[in-house]
Amino acid sequence: TEAGRDAWDLQYKSQSLRSIQLHQLEGGRPDRILFESWYEGPFSLVPETKNGSFANLGVAAVQYIKGVGQQIDLAVRKPGATSFAGLDRRETTPSGEQSVVHAPASLGETSAFTIRLRNLGTISALPLLHVHQTGVPGWQIAATLDGVDVTGDITGPSGLLVTDAPDYSGNELIAPGAAVDLTLSITAMNPTERGHLLIRGFWNPQQPSMDPHDAIGITLQPPLEILRNGGFEEGIVHWQSNGGGGLAAETTIVRSGPGAARSFNRTQAWQGPMQVVTGRLVPGETYQLTAWLQVGGTTSAPVRATIARTDASGTDFFPVFTGTATADGWTRFSGPYTYTEPAGTPSLVRVYFEGPPAGVRLYADDASLAYLPAGAWRIENFGILDPRGLAADDADPDGDGVENLLEYALGGDPLTPSRTPLPVVSRDPVTKRLRIHFDRTGDPLLRYEVLGMNDPAEAGILLWSSTGQANVAGPVTVTDSVPFAESPRRFLRLRVTRQ
Repeated sequence: TEAGRDAWDLQYKSQSLRSIQLHQLEGGRPDRILFESWYEGPFSLVPETKNGSFANLGVAAVQYIKGVGQQIDLAVRKPGATSFAGLDRRETTPSGEQSVVHAPASLGETSAFTIRLRNLGTISALPLLHVHQTGVPGWQIAATLDGVDVTGDITGPSGLLVTDAPDYSGNELIAPGAAVDLTLSITAMNPTERGHLLIRGFWNPQQPSMDPHDAIGITLQPPLEILRNGGFEEGIVHWQSNGGGGLAAETTIVRSGPGAARSFNRTQAWQGPMQVVTGRLVPGETYQLTAWLQVGGTTSAPVRATIARTDASGTDFFPVFTGTATADGWTRFSGPYTYTEPAGTPSLVRVYFEGPPAGVRLYADDASLAYLPAGAWRIENFGILDPRGLAADDADPDGDGVENLLEYALGGDPLTPSRTPLPVVSRDPVTKRLRIHFDRTGDPLLRYEVLGMNDPAEAGILLWSSTGQANVAGPVTVTDSVPFAESPRRFLRLRVTRQ
């Protein structure tokens, strides 16, 4: 049929142009190209304006090699979004391209991005996509194009992922105005640093376009949550019973969402909901372990949370919090935990909730093992978890004279020069004393101290301090203990240290 012959001609044109592209991808730079056919087709030799005719193929090859009529546009759709988002003006890849920012909710979460490549040119063309990974330790990248896995195209030490639409969309040319979608699945395995993906779309490997709209980036923030399915919204996936007994999804006694966990048939006090977190914790980093617990079969019972670390020398147990849970409602328990690296490689690290006597049911919901605010702050501003380099406590990357520790403790921006967060001193007309005002960050590992003195060279006398659970985020005002009448020359000092 005529339609069948036209389809054959278009396929011949696409595969012929594709052969030039493949030759260029391998480094070829031809001076002359000769098209020959040993088939019955192309069935249309002319006119050159008919898409797929033999003459049209020659024109297309010239346009392709010279880059005539080729323009491309890239857009990205974030996980869960219904439309393609704009770019975050503040975030850029290391090479300067603007990027969208994404932080998975927890480790192990897989996020699917859709990269849309649209032909804005005047001719049908075969697009190419380069996805270049930089600084993405702990991230696992997979790619599919039109539902076909193209992850195997990751090559080279830099992790260059080269995908080409013709191979995975039937070798079809992308018509002007049409688009092709690439799906990037990104799994947060154990990232501790910000990572970047640079995505470039172009037509001609010999003359790749470098226009800004042809390159976009994805900035990957490490997740702040270590536990998987901590809210038990997926039943007891990723959870098991520690040391025997039973563990089941609970849908009646829940604190939030559709589910919780129920530990039953317990014959030992240490049995309860447990999750393995081997390889997910950063040595030296402090985390906050939180859970809502309830008991059944008794009015109240002791509960506790433990993190156990096993290596070649045995198992060490680290209690994180203890308390008493009741049967008539949920109780929140929380405590900090600093992970220390054992001498040998740990073979097993697990978090579990325990405590009630044998026979007592233990319910758990909304469990979390998350980085403390300092880690989240460093990730947001510097892309790393630990205080080093520009993220060090004593660093001042914006040069405003306020070091990072104070920027963090007082709610400042470490990348924008400003002394606004610094404390302000005023006179209290009622008490006739000095007052100091500042904003406090809700980090239990910080210690705030206000000292009073008659001379700035003096060590000062402690007037007020705050640390631990007393560190509630928000404005703070501290009044001096000495009235003006007793000391006409008076100073107040705020000191912030990390515990």
